[in-house]
Amino acid sequence: MMKLMKKALALAAVAACGTATAGVLSTFNIQFEGVAGQNFNGGDSFAEAGVKLNAFDPFGSGFVGAGIKAGTCEFGVCPSNGSAYYGVLNEGALTLQTSSGLNLMLSGFNVGFIAPVFDPVLTGTVGQIIVTGHTGGGQKVASFDLPGLLENGTSSFAGYSFDQDFASTEFSSVTFNACLFDGNGGCTSYANFNLAQFGLDGITGSVIPEPSSYALMALALGAAGFAGRRRRNA
Repeated sequence: MMKLMKKALALAAVAACGTATAGVLSTFNIQFEGVAGQNFNGGDSFAEAGVKLNAFDPFGSGFVGAGIKAGTCEFGVCPSNGSAYYGVLNEGALTLQTSSGLNLMLSGFNVGFIAPVFDPVLTGTVGQIIVTGHTGGGQKVASFDLPGLLENGTSSFAGYSFDQDFASTEFSSVTFNACLFDGNGGCTSYANFNLAQFGLDGITGSVIPEPSSYALMALALGAAGFAGRRRRNA
């Protein structure tokens, strides 16, 4: 009877450890290399680094995104980058969620302004990037300065990290969009001016395993510990 008990505990430990390992928190870094050269309308989706990304058009289902190859740009003055990135165009937005339906947490991202044409008015800080995380109980919003064109008429990427409160929150989905300063102290989103355009790259974060994975891990450790104690007392 004791041998059967030991064998059952050992098998439970092995099975639970295997399942728990599958549920270990995993990190991602979205580089958009897989969508370089592709265009996206509102409602289109694609996957990168195990994360599902959805193009959003506030005005319908028009052209709102593109995978931009390194060193190329057909949409005005684009930020320089050594690799591919995603262009959020025509007042659009980009939403992230895990392909498996699990929650995610974000740690940082890179962003650069995309201007339709060079205009001295679009130099300096032109607006903000708005990142909205959605939870079962509501949402959290983080905003960052959107650097405009440089005086030489070019654009570049800037890297941002989320503060501890945002970075430690589990979200079911996260949306990136931009607003532009209106000159009256406000920042306007989805105004159909085709100016709130930006490039995204290097979105980093983690996929959160199911709570059951932690329970299975505890079961595995408990079973292994019990079996060890029985061996010592035998």
